[in-house]
Amino acid sequence: MVKWKKMSQGMVAFMGVVGVLTAIQHSMHHHDEHEDDAPPPPYMKIRNKPYPWTCTDCDFFDSACHKECKAKLAGFNKAVDEVAKPEQDAEEPKKKVDPYFDLILNEKIARNEYPKEELDAARAADPCLAAQVCTEEVWNKYKDLKSSGPAKWTLARAINSGVMYPSSFVGCHAGDFESWDDFKDFFYPVVKLYHVGFDPDNTPPLDPDHMNPDKITVDLSDSAKTKIISTRIRCARNLIMFPLNPGGSLETRMAIADLMEQVYATLEGDLGGQMFRHTTMTDEQRQGLIDSHHLFRGKDKMQAASGYHEHWPQGRGVFHNAEKTFVNWINEGDHLRIISMENGSDVKGVFARLARGAKAIEDGVKQVTGKGDGVFMMHPKFGSVACCPSNLGTGMRGSVHILVPGLIEKKGFDWIDAKARTMHCQARGSSGEHSEVVDRIDVSNWRRIGLPEYQLVTDMITFANWLSEQEDKIQAGQDVEEKNAEPDPYFDLIIHEKLARNEYPKEELDAARAAGHTSLAAQCCTEEVWNKYKDLKSSGPA
Repeated sequence: MVKWKKMSQGMVAFMGVVGVLTAIQHSMHHHDEHEDDAPPPPYMKIRNKPYPWTCTDCDFFDSACHKECKAKLAGFNKAVDEVAKPEQDAEEPKKKVDPYFDLILNEKIARNEYPKEELDAARAADPCLAAQVCTEEVWNKYKDLKSSGPAKWTLARAINSGVMYPSSFVGCHAGDFESWDDFKDFFYPVVKLYHVGFDPDNTPPLDPDHMNPDKITVDLSDSAKTKIISTRIRCARNLIMFPLNPGGSLETRMAIADLMEQVYATLEGDLGGQMFRHTTMTDEQRQGLIDSHHLFRGKDKMQAASGYHEHWPQGRGVFHNAEKTFVNWINEGDHLRIISMENGSDVKGVFARLARGAKAIEDGVKQVTGKGDGVFMMHPKFGSVACCPSNLGTGMRGSVHILVPGLIEKKGFDWIDAKARTMHCQARGSSGEHSEVVDRIDVSNWRRIGLPEYQLVTDMITFANWLSEQEDKIQAGQDVEEKNAEPDPYFDLIIHEKLARNEYPKEELDAARAAGHTSLAAQCCTEEVWNKYKDLKSSGPA
């Protein structure tokens, strides 16, 4: 509902057409400035910009509403009598709901009712982790609980994306830092299912030097360097003083963008640059960011169902340095996506820039806010906190585009990706997941949590070297290596040799019973119990 605000005839005479146009021009060149510390009333601002009058819903630069406002302002003298009439409501067509951007709640979720049929269907048809974990027992435990953080998050809101789109692999999001522990019996199992081998209740302490590039233990081979086209490493970070974006508001998104604009002003040297807001960038700037593949554009139904894209495009922005080798996305999903990238194979240099950039941003936030302790959300079990379980831990993805045409032709992409998984990496098309593979692939770390960032970069370098070696063999007419990588006891399933033969491990269990520590399984698993069950398989799907 647009409400035009009454102005006195005296004010009208004073300002005139020139004054109005001057105010508009001034506002377009000096954005996000406040006249004083007190916020202007809602009818006097568009994205915190003072205007002589306007509507409360206008997105001044992009919307159809803007065109109406501009027309009224341009015809100010001719429309004085109409504008000066007493305030009245005018019917306006309702904005059409856009599932790619707007939050749409499932009907049952909106009523806080267990969506049994939807979750049953999701479990039967798709591997949605939220559907697997959110049983009626879990639902009933948490259905009336609100998180203790600023979002007042609920389990219903957490699973909405999975209920709306059961093909979503994860299907849930957190609304604030506190959600992860407030809904522990829901979120912890989801985390364990997604990050195979990671146990939130049995994690090593976080290495305080977790982003030190000097701790990367391998170098790219000379052969691999000649095949790598580009390198990109990114990490997700969220600011502790705000809710996560699915549980955030227009005000929190705007506050994050305002804060980061001040923080970026503190960056110096090769990290210094400029921030471009989605709502105020020029057409030329927008096209430039599109051409350089630096502009994010939202438009994702599954993310929208979590609340990711609410109030789009307000509070969104892109920052980059002069060389566009250090890029930040503001409020794309998480508060910050910090990216370091460049052409070529200097993986350690790219990671070093990412580490310096993340530290500079952390220091800048402390400087601007006066906050002395940690400003990024860090969980004692998970590490860095994100709104999606997939980005917990490091929130880091380090990748290179590498040319391996012979390997692609001879062995195929699926073979390469299968080998990548044995070495804690992932392969995909160079234009993104499911994109066509011709002569090059994107290679990245697969693990995200439970390890320091430098180890994940080490994983990626190790696999890139292996790929390059196999490509060289094919080009020389030799057979490629079929041997799998050594298993990692921290993540891989390693079965005792007797258990692998389904043989009772008597000596091992006797030793466990006699040792100083007490193994409950050893106490209970007698030969009698073993012989009763050794040939039995559970009646369930496992």
